[in-house]
Amino acid sequence: MLEQPSDINYRSSYGHWESDSIESSDKKCALNVLLERVSRLTHITKLTSKKAIITSNAICKQLSIYPTNFCLSITYDNGTGNTGFKKVEAKLNNKSYFCEPYHSWEKGALEQVNSLIRRYYPKRTNFHNVTQYQLEKVEKSLNDRPRKCVGFKTPNEVYNELSGTLPIRI
Repeated sequence: MLEQPSDINYRSSYGHWESDSIESSDKKCALNVLLERVSRLTHITKLTSKKAIITSNAICKQLSIYPTNFCLSITYDNGTGNTGFKKVEAKLNNKSYFCEPYHSWEKGALEQVNSLIRRYYPKRTNFHNVTQYQLEKVEKSLNDRPRKCVGFKTPNEVYNELSGTLPIRI
């Protein structure tokens, strides 16, 4: 990764997110997936297109519900949907980092969550037929699922311990 501090790589501090997209079978729409690196808290947003403005708006909406100390940085891949990262930085007052091209393991936790999402929505799924409500149910299921990597706690439990509260949806 480019110039990413070691506390992000070693998950020694919270507030650092990974972002990725899962493409629809029609290649026109997608899902944006956000994952907090320490708690494994996950957010899924349906994108009506893969344009940068749509992606950056979705990221801002999802992460603006958190206190500023819980959104310090976002690590992206090099997809064209992430070219709006400056807008996200301005809105959320955070830093952006990018993986090296074709180094998906640099966002390994997020790739693992994407594979869990694919259990609900296999490769040939057209996301035009999936509602945001359905995605929120999957998101809730993932955030209430105990994870070995966080001592068999759920991402919601870890976030609650770190911050003292659960995020409030706007």
